[in-house]
Amino acid sequence: MGAKLLLYHCGEEKTKKIQTAVSVMGIAVESLDEGALGQKLGKLAGLEEFSEEQPSDWTGEVPETEVLIMCRFSKIQFELLMNLFKRGKIPRVVLKAMLTDTNQNWMLGKLIGELEEEHAYMHRKRKAVPKSLHDEE
Repeated sequence: MGAKLLLYHCGEEKTKKIQTAVSVMGIAVESLDEGALGQKLGKLAGLEEFSEEQPSDWTGEVPETEVLIMCRFSKIQFELLMNLFKRGKIPRVVLKAMLTDTNQNWMLGKLIGELEEEHAYMHRKRKAVPKSLHDEE
């Protein structure tokens, strides 16, 4: 099984643009909705060892944030995708993650919660650090 992008809450238009851009790289794209929040990332990514996994009921908050999850990406595919974002060839998605050995066992809802917390922390941290030494004077 090849590389796959999981998109949560990205909307039809953005999903189509991303899908068109990455199709030449052999990357499959799957759009996810709130019904996937209780499923493990390994199952959503199509990993064989999760084929028997049954979804759980998600009892947490339903996130409204756009999320992009890269599954089974090669280094080259990752670099090409990031370059497409950087050059504005595909629309920005605020929260991004890579499928890992650790998070493949997490429910989608948990991953999104972790990403939201990390994003908020980094945003607060960035505001606290001066952009240059001249800002301190």
